Amino acid sequence: MTSPATFSAISNVIGGPVPDESRQGRLRQRYDASGARLVAGCIPVRFSGCVQSYQHVQVCMVTSTSGNGLVFPKGGWEDDESVESAAQRETVEEAGVRGVLEDSPLGVFLFASGKHVAGSAGSDGSDGAPGGRCKAYMFVMHVAEELPSWPESRDRQRIWCSISEASRRCKHPWMREALHAWVRRNGWQVLLLEAGATANGGAAAAVGATANGHAAVAVPVVPVAVEAGGQVVSEPLVGGLAAGSVVGLQQQQQQLQE
Repeated sequence: MTSPATFSAISNVIGGPVPDESRQGRLRQRYDASGARLVAGCIPVRFSGCVQSYQHVQVCMVTSTSGNGLVFPKGGWEDDESVESAAQRETVEEAGVRGVLEDSPLGVFLFASGKHVAGSAGSDGSDGAPGGRCKAYMFVMHVAEELPSWPESRDRQRIWCSISEASRRCKHPWMREALHAWVRRNGWQVLLLEAGATANGGAAAAVGATANGHAAVAVPVVPVAVEAGGQVVSEPLVGGLAAGSVVGLQQQQQQLQE
């Protein structure tokens, strides 16, 4: 019999079997040393032409199951999988797309979820993260396969849109900041300027409340090491880039102005 971990790994492979249902329960859920729930997800993208430019990129989003708005696929990182496998699995389950992840995550984004408040029992009887605190590792996935049916296809609608539309319709501020981090990674800050966002990463601590109880506190950080027990050691990002890359960001901005 194929173990859940093995099947998840196989189902992440392009052309592999499609899982019948999403993983349920929190028995294998990872938490960091402070008790924050660890989450993994993807921003799925594809290019409509041969040139990989922001004019040709399309972003995949899904409808939220708890209200209006669009979100990127994400979910709990479990202890029998790598963070990359968790991000791919959640993307297959929620959006029904598979592909190749970029080498490094966009960062780790902190947010508070109303679904996981302290003292509230999960489906397995365990307590949620204290205060509903979560740390989300977000990756970019270059989509190679779009499935006609997937585990949550009855509950979610898959939508492809431009970067600008994705930024405008994104339900959670921390997810929007993850998208902006990818924009900055590619030197497309002109999109942020057009949208009225700061090109130097000013949205490092956006605080607000969303319709489904998510108190969004987007604080992007880059993981330096992830220990076996799930403890995360990290350093701050500056505008979606490691602190040592600030010079590169300034050079990109100067090139745009020229």
